[in-house]
Amino acid sequence: MSIVPQIMLWVFIAAWCVAAVAHIYATRFFIPRWAAGFRKREGHEGYGRKILFGYGIFLAAIAVAFVAGGIAELAGGWG
Repeated sequence: MSIVPQIMLWVFIAAWCVAAVAHIYATRFFIPRWAAGFRKREGHEGYGRKILFGYGIFLAAIAVAFVAGGIAELAGGWG
């Protein structure tokens, strides 16, 4: 494997790790807000912003992973 696919492999792995952490972060704020609707209570203050931030990072990290995979394939494949 040449140097470009090797670098893109590490970028790909790092992006998926960031995506996993961002998904856990956003879900940690989404579930209580979602459950509050069933209990007919007020939503939690500031959770909407944190949910959007977390899932925004999640989507951006997935996009970076797809781009890194595409660059690696164009440069000769993973292996």
